[in-house]
Amino acid sequence: MRALEDSEIPVPRVYGWEASKRWLGARFLVMEWIDAPHMGVAGPDASFEAFVEMVARIHRVDWREAGLGFLGVPKDAAAGVRAEIEEIARRTAEAWQRGATEVCLQGGIHPHFTGQTYLDVCRAAREGAPGIHIHAFSPLEVAHGAETLGLSVPAFLARLKAAGLGTLPGTAAEILDDEVRRIICPDKLDTARWLEIIAAAHQIGLRTTSTIMFGHVERIEHWARHLLALRDLQERTGGITEFVPLPYVHMEAPMHRRGQSRPGPTYREAVLMHAVPRLVLHPLIRNIQVSGGTLGPQGVAACLSAGANDLGGTLMNESISRAAGANPGQEMPPEAMQAAIRAIGRTPLQRNTLYKEVPAERAAQSYGAAPLAPVRSAGAREYHLAVRRRALN
Repeated sequence: MRALEDSEIPVPRVYGWEASKRWLGARFLVMEWIDAPHMGVAGPDASFEAFVEMVARIHRVDWREAGLGFLGVPKDAAAGVRAEIEEIARRTAEAWQRGATEVCLQGGIHPHFTGQTYLDVCRAAREGAPGIHIHAFSPLEVAHGAETLGLSVPAFLARLKAAGLGTLPGTAAEILDDEVRRIICPDKLDTARWLEIIAAAHQIGLRTTSTIMFGHVERIEHWARHLLALRDLQERTGGITEFVPLPYVHMEAPMHRRGQSRPGPTYREAVLMHAVPRLVLHPLIRNIQVSGGTLGPQGVAACLSAGANDLGGTLMNESISRAAGANPGQEMPPEAMQAAIRAIGRTPLQRNTLYKEVPAERAAQSYGAAPLAPVRSAGAREYHLAVRRRALN
């Protein structure tokens, strides 16, 4: 074991961290073999390949009907907007031209959305870029879509897959412990239902990611229960591609404004949340992702040296973390991501959603991409009028 040097590392004021955080010196020990290369997550030449991905993230709606005390978009936000189907197709096509290999589509539970809405979204993305991978719909959205169409979850997932869905994000997990969920997301799925929907996706050949939202009201034992629940699920299905820790963004979160939560995790906790899962989940879940756009260069370097092997995606049109008060910047281009990886002696490798290497011509298109066009979105009322007009034609 080795102790990290007792030095000052500047940390951006995100997730409630201090402007400068002491690394904790000898009090913060990191086992060298937690580092991903020592855990067998290495290339054939024993040089560690840290992954990056090109992702267009389109949050279809800034409306939250489900009660989410940790998001900065309240459930009664009547002024929320929703990108029209045509806009989703346009933004997907734009992302493909900029080198994206995946479009990630997530949103809230709008009271007028049905399962048909989600099917239309998939088809729009497929029309916008036939070759792009569609990564969409949280377990909460899947449950809502199935219920509104009177279908079982497996039957609705099969329809989504036929419409072009490739994988699901394992979001809406927050903390997989109902003691915590009753506090932070009482209107969402309970733990058993979340795990059941993810397992159903795996059973029909749809792989998923997995996540944890930490640093609010939970305790260490809740972390442990969450990680073990994911490990048990992966042992049964083998369908999880990666684990993604998501630090709680407190600044505009209603729960924090009411004094009911912590101001996010400490720096030490954020690093440990990448190191400990490497031990708990290995070798069943081989990929641990660090958020390059939110943890900052120092946080990325620390996490890539303490268990993480994936820098995630270059995000286009990200909105949820910014709505909650984070200011990570819209997009971390692949050039910057590769530089961050090389700075700590790792070898960057651009991947696709399923951790396969991206063809050279697709990777080349991601460099020096043109600026994003302004987002064109209509209000919820205008969207529903447009849907009615299309139905009458």
